[in-house]
Amino acid sequence: MIALTAICYNIGFFTILAAGPFALPEAGIIQIGWVFFGWGVLLALTSVVVAPVVQRRFGTLPSMIGTLVSFLADLVMMAVFTKHPHVVVAGIVASGAFIGINNTLIIEAVMGAAPVERPAASAAYSFVRFTGGAVGPYVALKLGEKVSPHAPFWFGRQPCWWASCSSQRRVHSRPCSPAHRQQRGRGSGGARRGHGLMLVSRSGWPSGPPRSSDDRCWGHQRPRSRR
Repeated sequence: MIALTAICYNIGFFTILAAGPFALPEAGIIQIGWVFFGWGVLLALTSVVVAPVVQRRFGTLPSMIGTLVSFLADLVMMAVFTKHPHVVVAGIVASGAFIGINNTLIIEAVMGAAPVERPAASAAYSFVRFTGGAVGPYVALKLGEKVSPHAPFWFGRQPCWWASCSSQRRVHSRPCSPAHRQQRGRGSGGARRGHGLMLVSRSGWPSGPPRSSDDRCWGHQRPRSRR
């Protein structure tokens, strides 16, 4: 499910990179460069400074859903007002904030949920994300060429909608392995031993990404130890 979210989100991400300059036909190379300079600065600041604050305040999963919905709304705005260059410029720059936050949150989620070592998880995530990065620009530019200038942004919106929906499904309970059930039973004094569902915390991880194999269920809130 995380892989599906990453693929869909990166389709929208790379659609902005590919279709954004073509939505500004009257802008020169230097002007487009300044637009994406602002995009990159905002992306860097939000991924390093803002994303950890948002994650601690709201949790990984709610923050990810909120950012995906905001990115989706930004793409819709650009699709509706493609003929207005100022709106397109504002949409491109603003998308840097949503992309920066979501990049950090999705990487945290992948590293925490993967059942393998971090190097292997990082390599697998790179393969997954650039699958979306390969599909998005190609389809978006073909739509812009064959259909209309609005079509690439409508196309980029749809995968982001799928990504937000798949992320919201993580809010519900999910089955866990016998090993997880046994560990949870020991951690909670045996009160919950034998149950086949692990409840997902509304606030995501209590304090950053999972720290042990017992927390590999994404968004799972660790049981409190008895004092």
